[in-house]
Amino acid sequence: MNDENHRKTETQENLVAEMEAKEFSSNQIKAKKTAKDSVFRDLFENPTYLLQLYQVLHPEDREVTEDQISSVTIKNILLDQMYNDLGFIVKQRLLLLVEAQSTWSRNIVIRALLYLANTWQEYIQEKKLNI
Repeated sequence: MNDENHRKTETQENLVAEMEAKEFSSNQIKAKKTAKDSVFRDLFENPTYLLQLYQVLHPEDREVTEDQISSVTIKNILLDQMYNDLGFIVKQRLLLLVEAQSTWSRNIVIRALLYLANTWQEYIQEKKLNI
């Protein structure tokens, strides 16, 4: 088989494979689009992995232990489920990893405010402040 015929055969095989892939993808069961988000949240609910994440984000701070990290991830009150966010406090730092949005949403500002309010509430309770 000469080179030209070989290339035509390869091209035809690629087209057939592409068409089969498209046909399969249109007929397959729809996947849960939030699976990545829930895996992300589930992974970092584990204090060991949360500590590793913090150390990657702040390599200069190697003295932190799992006991010094507290989760402040908030729930969506209206839907009784977690947002696709991860919030945690380490020493004096509040870290928020917020779900990327394709469009602007005022909801992001409200969620940030809820994190701040939740953090203040926990601080006040922990320090037993009377306000």
